[in-house]
Amino acid sequence: MKLKSKCFIGLGGAGRNALVSFIEKEENAEFFLFDTESTCEDDLILEYEGKYSEQIVDLENLDAITNQFSKDKSYVLLASLSYSEFRKKASTALVKHIASYFSKNNYDFKIVLTTPVIFEYNAEHHLIINEIKLEIESLGDTIIVNLDEYLKKYGDFGLSYFAKFHYIAWKHNINKFKSN
Repeated sequence: MKLKSKCFIGLGGAGRNALVSFIEKEENAEFFLFDTESTCEDDLILEYEGKYSEQIVDLENLDAITNQFSKDKSYVLLASLSYSEFRKKASTALVKHIASYFSKNNYDFKIVLTTPVIFEYNAEHHLIINEIKLEIESLGDTIIVNLDEYLKKYGDFGLSYFAKFHYIAWKHNINKFKSN
């Protein structure tokens, strides 16, 4: 049986930032970035141009991206759990859509999600975020990266260090998935 090639997909702003550590450390893999906005000139990922494919997506037409996936790859979706009353968050909308598509069509995939840090939401938002988390977890194998716990464990090194937590959690948990 031929091993499937790995494909890491950054979704939204958090996924964009997380993808950097995967590009630096994962060999023989493909890297994709889906977001509603194009990369800004100060994004760290720009140092790796040519090593990833970027696509701007329309949240009202997410079905347009599913034709890019194939079953001969093993996918890892990198995103954050986020909630906003005023607008849909790209990361959450994208991970829910793609994971649902992968689940319905029996794709090989895992999800790595960060939770918001405690100061980013109130009690009402916490309940909504938890509902979204449970919905996403029901779609496939999911690693939840609790940013508050990681900050306690690794210290507060600033926002740029947050992006490494997706990769730290992935490496720490990958053996749990190999037996599946």
